[in-house]
Amino acid sequence: MSDHYSIRFQKVYEEYSDKVYGYLLLLTGKKEVAEDLTQETFLRVYKHIHQFNGDSQIFTWIVKIARNVAIDHLRRRRRLCFFSLDKYVIESHQPSPVEIIVKGRRHHSFTRGSKPSN
Repeated sequence: MSDHYSIRFQKVYEEYSDKVYGYLLLLTGKKEVAEDLTQETFLRVYKHIHQFNGDSQIFTWIVKIARNVAIDHLRRRRRLCFFSLDKYVIESHQPSPVEIIVKGRRHHSFTRGSKPSN
């Protein structure tokens, strides 16, 4: 990496590392984890700073990297998981979202097919 990028990275790190740490601490709730993720974030920033094109503020770009680092961490720890609601029985007397959509389509087809009365 050229000296230009190294100097630029140093300035970026000095200006934003505390803010990124605070953001990651808020997301994780643990100091040690936030420290590790801050290091990982700035490692990625260092590797890719030459790709920053200036379409957004650099801090916005860094926070996006930090968010992705945190999501990766949470996925590895299995604290963030996705699951299907299909296996859960939800008892309600209200129509489901699918039923509302189907009913709306039927109503829309019916009203489109009929002529307005004067």
